[in-house]
Amino acid sequence: MTNLPPAPLENVKWEVPEPGARLERDQVVEFMPGPLSPLFQSLYLPALDVAYYLMRVSQGGNEAGGATYRQLAKVLGGQHPGQAVVNGYAYRHFPPGGNPFVLRPQGGRGRRSRFNVRDVSRGYHETPRRWRHEELPKYLATVELWRRLDPATAEDERLLAGIRTLSWADAHYWRFVDEVLAFPRRADEALQEFLAEHAPGANLTSGMLLDGSGSPTMQAPIDLWRIARRIRSAPALHELVATTPAPRLLATLDGFTGGQAVVREIAKYLAEYGHQIYSLDYAEPTPSQDPTQVLSLLKSLVLERDYDPVAQQAETRARRRTALRDASRHFRGRLWWRFRWRLFWAQHYYPNRDESQFYLGAAWPVLQRLALELGRRLVAVGTLARPDDVYYLDGSELDRAIEAQRDELPVGDLKHLAAERRELREARKRLSPPPAISQREPASTPEEDAQNVITGVAVSPGKVTAEVSVILSLTDFDQMRPRSILVCPLTTPAWTQLFPHAVGLVTDVGGITAHGSIVAREYGIPAVLGLGDITKRLSSGQSITIDGDAGTVTIEDQTAVAAFPAARRTGRSFPAVAETTAFIGLETPLPFEHSARKRLLGLLARPFKAALYQAFLFIYFKLTGPSGGPAAPAAGRRRTRNRTQAPRT
Repeated sequence: MTNLPPAPLENVKWEVPEPGARLERDQVVEFMPGPLSPLFQSLYLPALDVAYYLMRVSQGGNEAGGATYRQLAKVLGGQHPGQAVVNGYAYRHFPPGGNPFVLRPQGGRGRRSRFNVRDVSRGYHETPRRWRHEELPKYLATVELWRRLDPATAEDERLLAGIRTLSWADAHYWRFVDEVLAFPRRADEALQEFLAEHAPGANLTSGMLLDGSGSPTMQAPIDLWRIARRIRSAPALHELVATTPAPRLLATLDGFTGGQAVVREIAKYLAEYGHQIYSLDYAEPTPSQDPTQVLSLLKSLVLERDYDPVAQQAETRARRRTALRDASRHFRGRLWWRFRWRLFWAQHYYPNRDESQFYLGAAWPVLQRLALELGRRLVAVGTLARPDDVYYLDGSELDRAIEAQRDELPVGDLKHLAAERRELREARKRLSPPPAISQREPASTPEEDAQNVITGVAVSPGKVTAEVSVILSLTDFDQMRPRSILVCPLTTPAWTQLFPHAVGLVTDVGGITAHGSIVAREYGIPAVLGLGDITKRLSSGQSITIDGDAGTVTIEDQTAVAAFPAARRTGRSFPAVAETTAFIGLETPLPFEHSARKRLLGLLARPFKAALYQAFLFIYFKLTGPSGGPAAPAAGRRRTRNRTQAPRT
């Protein structure tokens, strides 16, 4: 027998790595839903820790240089990492002293931070500008540099250097993404809190008032739908796509009269969107590497004639305008201006949320090509059994394998070690990691009563009863049933294309500021997140009820309905794409590419924009205090007396 699932792990304990510490699965860890591969864990997590420390140093978080280098040495030595791994799953690590990224000067307490309008206004203006015009271009330039390397002719050491460099480049980019996300996150929270406090009975949410239709992730399903519409317009192509299994679709189209144009469009789609990740762990294939899920989704769109994402977005915008009119009726006078202020900042920063996350993992299609080429060479010499076993060795073990390969010698123990780690990782995928781990008390788990009612985090209001589609990864996208409830571990921007088909959302991990909660509110569907192991409790076809106001999920039907036939996943790229696409990765002109004239105008306008931000904030905070701002520092906020006002009648 082959391909049997590994035996379940027994006596698994979820414990903190040091006394008094606590672990949480949020922020960057939400993009690492499964157990990590050894290569990713050994290269990416340390790079992420160092990137955060360097950010604090650059922001003046430490005034004593000696302490900075000592703390940085601790990070490099793994003594106080910002991320920890328990049973293969990543957690944010908070040591006993608090946040590991808060650096303090040597020999005394740090100066107490004070609310400063100038600093806040600079952050409002400089952080998004630096991300868009400096850090994003720098990251993509690094990706482009290594894309030009021919893996077939590069030396082994050069391939490993590319893997390391691209890992560090993406980790450094995530640090800036995290900083950029703080603004839309805080602005969204401020608007949501305001609506809940001053219009509690209106059933209004911030997501109803925010428009993200112009983001790349919202454009992806439209572009794929246009390819499907082109296929439907030709009866012969329609019949071919409907009857051909997804793994053979590209090769079949490439040999069919008129199909070559469709192959070119699919290749262009993969070049633009094929880097979108389900997991930050590059051991998981991207759509560029294995486009099976994209082709399966394309087949579904060809057969689903009623689906029209353009009309759906127009309907969503109409609902948003109606919601804005309804919300405005609940406020008058000064309260109305406070509402409009929060709405302005939420709308201002909202597009940055999806766009910044869209480029996460942009390096992975290039990195995967380098890694698999190195893996093929290690297979040829006998060090590994299969090319993708390269992900199950850490950086130092790859150094040892490359050194032995110079003499054409295998390292036999690495073959067995990689096989054992692969089996262990597959077994760990069946575990349900708790959302938090603390030494003081056991991690909180969702409550369930005798009536099969499970309580999680209410993130988007509304109530709906429907069948569920349990989608565990990108490779299951073809299993999404129209008008069903999406049940998944978590969502990233790559999952946005499923939301138009969903009437509700339920996830294992997440909270009020998670990607899924924001998109669910934007689409106006009820959502409950943070249910722990809901993907293991439910099967596709079961009927559940979501109450997005109470934060509960009720299992109505214990019987699962047969799911759609699953497409065979090969994990291989298809020759038609490799031959047609100039390169794997981002191909379209990027939004930050400006002419020299525009760059000069931007530099000249920069101080005036900063002054405008500062004046604007100074006037507002003089009137309302720092708690009124969407991203005021916690140290500078002071509690203000709540003022409620009855809605207009």
